[in-house]
Amino acid sequence: MRNFMDKLKLEPTAALVMAWALPLYESGPVGEFVRQLDLSSGADLFCRCQATCDWYGEVILNRKHFIRHQIAEHLRALDWSQVVLLAAGKSPLGLELLLQRSSQISRVFEVDLAGMAEKEALYKRTAPEVADRLRCITADIASESLQEELCRAGFRRDIATIVVLEGISYYISEEALKRIIFSFRSSGKSIFILEYLLPCDFVEPSRRMIPKTIFSLIKESTGQKEIRCYSDEDLRQIFSEAGGRVAAYHSMQKMERQRTGRNEYFDKPGLGWIKCLEAEFRSE
Repeated sequence: MRNFMDKLKLEPTAALVMAWALPLYESGPVGEFVRQLDLSSGADLFCRCQATCDWYGEVILNRKHFIRHQIAEHLRALDWSQVVLLAAGKSPLGLELLLQRSSQISRVFEVDLAGMAEKEALYKRTAPEVADRLRCITADIASESLQEELCRAGFRRDIATIVVLEGISYYISEEALKRIIFSFRSSGKSIFILEYLLPCDFVEPSRRMIPKTIFSLIKESTGQKEIRCYSDEDLRQIFSEAGGRVAAYHSMQKMERQRTGRNEYFDKPGLGWIKCLEAEFRSE
């Protein structure tokens, strides 16, 4: 067992999100994996965000639960496919998927700029039974060489791919997002699950201050110059230009109901500021 000093230290924003998501990761190999992460760097940011909205964790729990559920649904429908998690960070999503859907997944590829070697080593310690199918790749997700990096790690163009962009679309430029989307249009059947932040005009006035304040705190913490927002139509056009098709948009109202069976915080679509979409490219 690693002691506290040996834990993998997360950046403040990653630690913040993980702190909110902890109720999802309480048991089994996933719980063991998460217990090896040091979240202390996000403590101050967590307190400041909680002072703005003490139930903000519900947004993160809804989002993560929903994305995991939708990936599982696609895996079931496709029967055999590979998963690409972009800007994966220290999220245990890849591990969760393999533990739950091992017979339907060829490999899970996780891509990020840093920390991937440490994450891969932690996978081998906490879940050796599936670690050989978790490929952690150190690369820029918006690089034109992304496909080459994936192929070197065993990515296959002859089977379906599920591409996940969670918690990253608001930190990268629209040009970078387009490069990512375009890079998968020639990889056979590809399904995208993309989470995004809505412009303020699409959020009820009574709720606008919550995302505005939370993301201002995050921007201040990261030194980010801009937080990128998209409307449904913005993203429909981007996928259309790439030759893809948006199949569904999902509101926070739907995500909350799927996770909890009711709508306590989001009883109508305009109260949410985060959405997810599913889009696809068909193989020729």
